This record gives sequence, structure tokens and C-alpha cells, in this order.
Amino acid sequence: MFACPVLKVISFDHGEVRLYDFACVSKLYPQMSNVVFIDTTGHIVWYAELPSPNNLYIGMGSEEQGIWCGTLDSIVCSMDLATGKIIKKNQIH
Repeated sequence: MFACPVLKVISFDHGEVRLYDFACVSKLYPQMSNVVFIDTTGHIVWYAELPSPNNLYIGMGSEEQGIWCGTLDSIVCSMDLATGKIIKKNQIH
């Protein structure tokens, strides 16, 4: 994962969420999420849940309660910051 470029970082008091380049991750690490939470000691806490297999994230931003991530297939997911699980997902038309 760390061989791929980081496209965006959102920092929090207890760590940071990193969005890695989806094309690189899909090539080098098939079936792995490209959004990762890393704590302040550098340990990976979670990989974000994907809305479907091979549907990696292309963007992310901060929300009131955590983060949102968007896919190439126009799915926007609100993520639980503690676990990386999808709380809510919407298809954008």
C-alpha cells in the first residue's frame, strides 16, 4: 500500500485517514481498500469498507461526524471513523 502515492490526507487528533491512488492500489493490491486510517504511532487501524468488490475510492472529504468517500461508480459513503465501516451510502445520479 505504501508503494502507492497518497492523494489526500485528513488529520484528526488520534491519527489520519489517507486516500491512496486507486489505479496503483488496484494493480499492486487487488481486493484491498485504498482508504486507510493510521494512528499517531504509524499503525494501521483500519482499511475502509468498500461498497462492492473492486470499487475503490477516488475522493474523500470530512463530515461533521467523520469522513465521506466517493467511488468511480458515483457511490458516496459516509464512514464510521472508529471502524472504517460504511454507515450510509448513496448512488449519485
